[in-house]
Amino acid sequence: MLKKVAFSPLMLSLLLLMFAVSAFSQNAAKIVGTVSDQSGAAVVGATVTVKNTGLGVERTTQTNSTGSYEVPALPPGTYSVQVQMTGFETQVAKNLVLQVSQNSVQNFGLKVATTSEVVTVEATAPVVEATTMTVGQTINQRTVQDIPLNGRHFVDLALLIPGTVTPPQNGFLTLLCAARVHSPLIQLVIAKMPSTL
Repeated sequence: MLKKVAFSPLMLSLLLLMFAVSAFSQNAAKIVGTVSDQSGAAVVGATVTVKNTGLGVERTTQTNSTGSYEVPALPPGTYSVQVQMTGFETQVAKNLVLQVSQNSVQNFGLKVATTSEVVTVEATAPVVEATTMTVGQTINQRTVQDIPLNGRHFVDLALLIPGTVTPPQNGFLTLLCAARVHSPLIQLVIAKMPSTL
């Protein structure tokens, strides 16, 4: 009548692997951008190298037919991005800081090389996140320790992010929160569900 269901070690291993991959992908960031020449034309086949010496991460890719590149699944940290193409100056963007689940856009405009020159560009944080619709903010450890939290409930940290509101008592506003703890930072990712009212 009642059947016992047994999980084989293989099925259990696959299930754990699926959860690990999905958990890692939620924390990973990516760097995207385009590489063009002085006239604005796409530079096809340029080598893009992304390095984080502190973590020992180095990824290399090439630009596609539209001059675009993408380096996904990067752990949070400080990166340098180097672009090389024969006949053009090498460019390096240093100190590009990636937070949890952040998509950073780093575009390059290469000049024709007269000698072997390396142009270094200091990376700056974008004012508006244009690659995703997620609203998020990194809250550092000191802020978490210093602000008064009623009951030390981490979801209350979501109210520090611009654009969030206190949900009404009738419960019609849905606010999804996911806290990611990375020493010494805590990242809250907020996704607002569209209202049907």
